Amino acid sequence: MPPILMWVLVVVAAAVCGALGYYFGGENRKRTAEAKIGSAEEEAKRIVNDAIKAAEQKRKETIIEAKDEAFKLKADADKLAEFFLREVAGMAIFAEATAEGLIIHLHHGSKPPFEMK
Repeated sequence: MPPILMWVLVVVAAAVCGALGYYFGGENRKRTAEAKIGSAEEEAKRIVNDAIKAAEQKRKETIIEAKDEAFKLKADADKLAEFFLREVAGMAIFAEATAEGLIIHLHHGSKPPFEMK
């Protein structure tokens, strides 16, 4: 085989190998990039879902804390109302007894047990 033909074949073979390498290298880069993009999208979806779950959990915790606080406030208000009802009832009993005592003393013509000012 003449040397010039040999050089032409080597150059053609090198060009074909270079073209094939370029093509398959590009395909490999494309697949790698698509895989990374797909992985990044999955990671982004996972992060968003985790954030949604965390927000929902925090919302539930906040609702429970608010209900607990409302229950405590209601219990305190009930205790305070009961205290004031007892105080008012005691005052009413005292006022009624005092009024009855005055009426009895006035009917019997005696002097009340205390001086009215």
